[in-house]
Amino acid sequence: MSDILDNILADKRKLVDYHKRIVPISALEEELKVYEGIVPSFADALLQSDTGIIAEFKRRSPSKGWINEKALADNIARLYELGGASAISVLTDEKYFGGIMSDLKAATSIVEIPV
Repeated sequence: MSDILDNILADKRKLVDYHKRIVPISALEEELKVYEGIVPSFADALLQSDTGIIAEFKRRSPSKGWINEKALADNIARLYELGGASAISVLTDEKYFGGIMSDLKAATSIVEIPV
């Protein structure tokens, strides 16, 4: 298992370094200001929740393989919200988890809880 985690971390470090060269952190911080007060807070949702559940959307597990290759993030997110989740984690890593960035957008567009 540690080999898988080591590989994921090594790949993510390379990817983050690459993106840092393209878009400076200050630009991202500025862009995020648009969402202040609009996007629900993960921390607040957990503190105010009876369950404290963070449901996770992922199509694949790096160690176990495919869970559901055709899963739709918006459908699953809605079911998680209806089931009482306080927040939702959407894995967007394609190589290890089968996710894509549009999964995050799809889930966020359909639920009122933090994603």
